[in-house]
Amino acid sequence: MEEPKILDFPEIRTVGSRVRMSFVNDSTSKLWRGFRQVTSKIVGRNGGESYSVKVYDASYSFASFDPAAEFDKWAAVAVNGVADIPDGMESLTVPAGRYAEFIHVGPAMAAPKTFGYIFGEWLPASEFELDRRPHFEIPPEDYDPFGGDATERVLIPIRSRQK
Repeated sequence: MEEPKILDFPEIRTVGSRVRMSFVNDSTSKLWRGFRQVTSKIVGRNGGESYSVKVYDASYSFASFDPAAEFDKWAAVAVNGVADIPDGMESLTVPAGRYAEFIHVGPAMAAPKTFGYIFGEWLPASEFELDRRPHFEIPPEDYDPFGGDATERVLIPIRSRQK
C-alpha cells in the first residue's frame, strides 16, 4: 500500500442518515441502501460526493480493538451552509483538521486489510497519533462496493505525536 498523503481538510457540513453499529453487527449496506433512496430530497448539496463517516465515542480504543464496540456510522452528502434537513435525516459537521489520506482499492469486503495496515503498521510507525475527530471515506459517484477495482479515499484524523 502506498504512503498516505497528509493534508489539511476543510470543515464539511453534511446531511445524512446514521446508525449505531459495530464491526460485528455491520449495518453499512442497509444504511446506504436506505440513504440512496432519499438523497434526492437533500437540497443545497455541495458537489456530488458522498461521505461514509464514522464517529467513535471517546472510550473507543484502536489500540485494544474490540470488533463488538459500537460507533455511529453516517451515510451523508456535503451541503452549503444550513440546509433544510429532510424528515428522518440529521446534520453532522466534520471539523477541519489534519488527515492521512489512503486509497483503498478493491471491493468493500477487502477493506479490513487496508484498515489493518493503517492502524497496525502505518500509524504506530508514523510521527502521528489519532485525533478525536470523525473518520471518513469518500467513494466516487459511480462507486461499486463489489468491484475488484473499486477505489475510495480513506481519511484518518491525525495530529503530531505528543511527547
